[in-house]
Amino acid sequence: MRTKKGIALMLAGVMLAATALSGCGTQEIDKEATALTVDGREVSLGFVNFVARYEQAQRDQFYVTYMGEDVWESDSDGDGLTTEDTTKADIMELIQSWFVLDAVKGDYGVELSDDMMAQIEETAAQFMADNTEEAIAQLGATKEYVEEMLYYTVLESEIQEVIESQATVTVTDADAAQRTFSYIMLSGVGETNEETGLYETYDEDTLAEKVKEAEAAVERAKTDFDAVAAEYGYEDNTYSYSPDDATMDAALLEAADTLKEGEISGLIEGTNGYFVIRLDSEYDKEASEKNKASLIAAERVEYYEGVLAELVEATDIVVDEKQWAKVKFDSLFTIAADDADTATIE
Repeated sequence: MRTKKGIALMLAGVMLAATALSGCGTQEIDKEATALTVDGREVSLGFVNFVARYEQAQRDQFYVTYMGEDVWESDSDGDGLTTEDTTKADIMELIQSWFVLDAVKGDYGVELSDDMMAQIEETAAQFMADNTEEAIAQLGATKEYVEEMLYYTVLESEIQEVIESQATVTVTDADAAQRTFSYIMLSGVGETNEETGLYETYDEDTLAEKVKEAEAAVERAKTDFDAVAAEYGYEDNTYSYSPDDATMDAALLEAADTLKEGEISGLIEGTNGYFVIRLDSEYDKEASEKNKASLIAAERVEYYEGVLAELVEATDIVVDEKQWAKVKFDSLFTIAADDADTATIE
């Protein structure tokens, strides 16, 4: 079970993420209309609209910067679905899971305490106070909706923790074992043209000269690897890996597998450059422990998601597509800078 402080910090994070939202435009909907029914329990259009717009507000900060103001109408995958369509689908799944979990909370011995409910109410009040009337209208927010969203967010976290604790962990030390090497990139296979700003591959003669320089650096590295690392700006540049690693350049991993601890490779031709590496550890205890914790956490999450999927599958869920279609991301949000003190929950 989470501590009071842990819950408080999570609630404060939910509040602060949306502090001082500002936007333009409002959306007229029938808040009392039923948008979703979960085993006969009706969920209002007003609530699902608020959750959707709140989620949109968080994503606007990143999406608009990198994808432009028409992001929600764009079909980036070319599958006929807009970013709004796919995002709304994810949000609807989230809301459905909240009500499914709420219905079975007793089976997992989860009930939010009076203290937690008081924190939720306080956070909701602060949220309403921190945001402009215009932003509140655009979000379709009410204090009750904010409280409800916070309630389900905390409840979901509590139940997930209980379900994950029931998972059978199969990760072994061997599964998590990590080898660690230091690496230096001695040359790329091209460079950016300063005039055009475009990346250009080296011609044959230039590349041959770069390879010759890299080979000389490898010879120096065999006697003083750290000095060459400093020369090329790669001090303390290490990488830990396991046999199933799919992130690092395969050429470097293949070379690392041939080395014993302390040994230094020859020149390695990678996908985008030339490298030299030193195997620092055949079994990195610290990295292996971190990897094991990460693998266990992933296994527990996978178990939770499987249980949740079964619970959802066993639930009678009906979405009123006509009402849900009325929820639109037709105006954007920005998070405005606010120098005023913001209330936090201890």
